[in-house]
Amino acid sequence: MSCATVAAGRGLKKNAFLNALTTVVAKLRADPSGWGDPEFNLRKPGACKYHGILYPVIVHYVVFEHEKIVLLIDVRPLPNCGLD
Repeated sequence: MSCATVAAGRGLKKNAFLNALTTVVAKLRADPSGWGDPEFNLRKPGACKYHGILYPVIVHYVVFEHEKIVLLIDVRPLPNCGLD
């Protein structure tokens, strides 16, 4: 496989990653509690940690319901998706 072919493949994967991030941000703005999977409640009332997956991205975040705030904790490519 040529270097150009590998580079083109990585470019497509980076585009997929950026497209997924754009979609994740839209989902977090619209309905953060409804998009991801809850992991656990925090001590603060109305606060819960979530994770969400939209290939090739995994996102960890906290929703503060009363304050209507979403805190992104971690955004990473999924393992073995070609971006790690």
